[in-house]
Amino acid sequence: GQFPPDVTQPAQYGPGVKALAVYLQTYQHLPFERTQEYFRDVHQLSLSEGTLATAQVVCAERLAPVEQAIRTGVIQAEVAHFDETGLRVERKTHWLHVASTAQLTFYALQPKRGGPAMDAIGILPVFRGIAVHDALGGYFPYPCGHSLCNAHLLRDLTAVSELTRQHWPAGVTALLLKIKT
Repeated sequence: GQFPPDVTQPAQYGPGVKALAVYLQTYQHLPFERTQEYFRDVHQLSLSEGTLATAQVVCAERLAPVEQAIRTGVIQAEVAHFDETGLRVERKTHWLHVASTAQLTFYALQPKRGGPAMDAIGILPVFRGIAVHDALGGYFPYPCGHSLCNAHLLRDLTAVSELTRQHWPAGVTALLLKIKT
């Protein structure tokens, strides 16, 4: 018999194996070593780090049009939520930025948190809807509407209540929750 034309190496893995490897690493957050251990123990397959890394690169390339469609959808939304959280990448602090609607979520990893990162991501500079965010100063220069995130406001009210032992934050919290309902 003849091998299919896409079989070009002595050892190759099909799309199911590659998809599972990418899923385990990107969704389940397994490192290379544990992903390799899983395939060795469960499927008796010996995948190299290079195979795993290449599968991720190919997947990212194939998803580029989907990523662009999500970015475009968020840009065109009437209301979108924006936030960022710190995380460690190669022992350095980076920021995972998110821009989302009820149906779409766009993630972007950046080494910075403020305006330069938001400019590089490319959503806020052209977004004209209402941006819901945590009042980080970097959001306000963008020419869109601005609204403060209730989850952040509720967290701030809890902190004020705990720090000052005043009672008014509880009343404002109850009002915000009633308005949300």
